[in-house]
Amino acid sequence: MSESGSNYELVTVGEARSQLSISRTLIYSLMERGELPYVKIGRARRIAQDAIRRFIQKNTKGPRS
Repeated sequence: MSESGSNYELVTVGEARSQLSISRTLIYSLMERGELPYVKIGRARRIAQDAIRRFIQKNTKGPRS
């Protein structure tokens, strides 16, 4: 639990890829560019479910006029 009392649900890079339906290359590129924040635990990278939701919201485009 964090100091603010929030729980963080972390998923693996593979799970995040599946949720976003993107390639391994693209997800690592998004993480390295800072577009998809991640947590590094030892050698493993984990992505917070909230970060995935924010990424989807930020990249959702409205209908074209």
